[in-house]
Amino acid sequence: MTTTYELMKPQISSVDVPEDLALTWENINLYAINVKNSLFKKKIVTRTKLLRKVSGIAKAGKLCAIMGPSGSGKTTLLTAIGQRNSGDIRREILLNGRPVTKDMMMKMSCFVPQKDLAIKSLTVMEHLRFMA
Repeated sequence: MTTTYELMKPQISSVDVPEDLALTWENINLYAINVKNSLFKKKIVTRTKLLRKVSGIAKAGKLCAIMGPSGSGKTTLLTAIGQRNSGDIRREILLNGRPVTKDMMMKMSCFVPQKDLAIKSLTVMEHLRFMA
């Protein structure tokens, strides 16, 4: 039996990535800002800390796993690293020691959404290739 990946393989282009690339993130702090109206049109602003002092490194050609129970902030961390979030955030994202801009990160990164979109005939690797 031929898999979907084997059928599509000629259409998938691989990207040559230098092995010495390292993406680091240091001291990511992210807060959700909540604004509520109270009596007499006074606004109440609260900040909820979502990420606190999170640091890490991902090296080209190496597996980097972000694991934890539901609600622990895995997706929040990925959106913070990928610079795809809003809110009050403080972060330092570096590629080989140099700052990465939001535009650069948007062009070079993606991740599979949290939605449960699984196709039974695809392997895990095939899902990552097609969905990322």
